[in-house]
Amino acid sequence: MQQVSPKAEQEAGTGERRLGPYRLLRPIGGGGMARVFEGRLDSLAGVTTRVAVKVIHPDYAHEDAFRELFITEARLSARLEHQNLVRVQQFNKEGDVYYLVMEFIDGLTFRKIISGFQRQGHRIPAHVIAELGRQVCEGLHYAHMLRDEEGQPLSLVHRDIKPTNLMLNAQGVAKVLDFGISAGRNIEEATDGVKGTWGYMALEQADQKPVGAAADLFGVAAVLYEMAALAPLFPEKDIEDIRKALVSDEAARRANTLTGAYADLGRVLVRALQRDPAARHSSAQSLANALSTLVPDSVGAQATLVRLIRDLRLLDPSTSMGAARPSPGAPRDSLASSSVAAAARASSASAVARAPAGSAPLPVQAGDAHGPSPRTVEARAPASSTNGWMAGAGLGLLVGALALGALIVRTQQGTARPVAAPAPP
Repeated sequence: MQQVSPKAEQEAGTGERRLGPYRLLRPIGGGGMARVFEGRLDSLAGVTTRVAVKVIHPDYAHEDAFRELFITEARLSARLEHQNLVRVQQFNKEGDVYYLVMEFIDGLTFRKIISGFQRQGHRIPAHVIAELGRQVCEGLHYAHMLRDEEGQPLSLVHRDIKPTNLMLNAQGVAKVLDFGISAGRNIEEATDGVKGTWGYMALEQADQKPVGAAADLFGVAAVLYEMAALAPLFPEKDIEDIRKALVSDEAARRANTLTGAYADLGRVLVRALQRDPAARHSSAQSLANALSTLVPDSVGAQATLVRLIRDLRLLDPSTSMGAARPSPGAPRDSLASSSVAAAARASSASAVARAPAGSAPLPVQAGDAHGPSPRTVEARAPASSTNGWMAGAGLGLLVGALALGALIVRTQQGTARPVAAPAPP
């Protein structure tokens, strides 16, 4: 591990670093501004607490603008107390190094979940995607409605919803991470330029206009589309090409191409991906409610999420972050049951398809400052490529974990065609 700071103390013979009372074991994430480490807080009688410790990247540690941004993130995050938001435990300083201590999430990012399904050749059931989105929206709604000590709205907006900033823990609970570039009342911008990640940000955010909760809803919908299609909403690489797609309402059109078992989900996403924020859902709670209609059994859905993350780890132990791993030499299908084959047949019928050529356009509502007005978003022509399903014991294990969802999602007659969008880099 690289030196965290000149003040960090190396423990003799262990290769570990210390920051205040915390042992830093290994890097587990980070972006352009900060790094996140898995840490331990040792207490009396051998009691050890597992934490995540976030520190400013050494390249920016002495820049006042980044330091103030980090302090603002800590101040805001300390107020967020919701099961679907990462919890902050402490904010402190060691020498000239500020650090933020958060709960350690034993789980997988949405990016790793997407990648795992891509490698295994299976689709994520629509109701599972809807449940993940519902939980994320519940956490965001809490953040959006947060008030200060005087009862005044903070108008908090995350502004960076993307697969790497969303996690699913081992108990089947989704968590929103990293309010580092959030916007809100009394939050000063530390630097100029667009804040957010291209491909997941709404048009008003890309244009550096004032943003509200609707910008976060666009980000959530972009992530959910990617989970359904196993391909990004915007495969374009050039920023200007992405912006042109935003201006032309291409995001809503692409969501309209989700058919088959994903048609109902697609209709929800079409509204959330509207170019005009006034045409999107009125709040994160509204989007959560719409997604909840696609989850017939929320208790069963969360149990499915627990099995999903367990079996993704067993299929690919490299994704594990401290969870139990299969013993050496154990067969990869050691948890597979006799129902796996039937579950695989049921699941294989659930695919993402382009809307058939010549199909009726999906009517949606678009709006402006004067209110909503009728608008039609037309489906694009179908692609000709198809993907086959992979077979094997490893896939049987994963599909067996999703048997409940696979049996309740809607299927279409005939051959399903997957979305022909380029795979993410």
